[in-house]
Amino acid sequence: MLAEIKAARAAFDGPRLGDYVYFTKTGQLERISHNLGKTLQTSPAGSFCIHKNAATSFSGSLNPGTPLLRLKPSVATLPGKFWFFHHGISGPHRAVDVEIDCRVYVTSAKFEGFIVETVQADDAIALSMDIERQIMDAKRTEKRART
Repeated sequence: MLAEIKAARAAFDGPRLGDYVYFTKTGQLERISHNLGKTLQTSPAGSFCIHKNAATSFSGSLNPGTPLLRLKPSVATLPGKFWFFHHGISGPHRAVDVEIDCRVYVTSAKFEGFIVETVQADDAIALSMDIERQIMDAKRTEKRART
C-alpha cells in the first residue's frame, strides 16, 4: 500500500498537503496543512492521514495563509510523517506510521504564524539545517557545471 501511495503522491504537480514551506526571512519550517486555492495554510505540527490515492487530510491547528504565488520550489526534500489505516480498513489501533519524502518550497513572504510559540515540530531545527545544506549543495553543483 505504501508503494501505491508514494507513486500516486509523486504524480501530483505543485505543493501537496504535507510538503514543507521554508520561510527564508525567519528560518521557520512549516508543513502545508490546508489548500485554499490562492493561499496555503501551514502548521508546525499535526497529524497527516494519507490514503491509497495519496489524498491527504490534516488534523491540527492552522496558521494564516501564505500566497501560493510566493512559493518557489527548491531542490530540497525532507521526510514527512504520515499515517494510514492498515490495509485501508479504518478502526481503532489500525494506524500505520510512515515517512514519505516531501518537497520543500521556499518563500520570502513574511511568516504570519502564531502557533509556533506553543507548538513546534520536534525535528524542525535539524530539518531547517538540512534544507540549507541541500540548497547550498545544489548551488555549488550548478556553479561547477557552468565552469
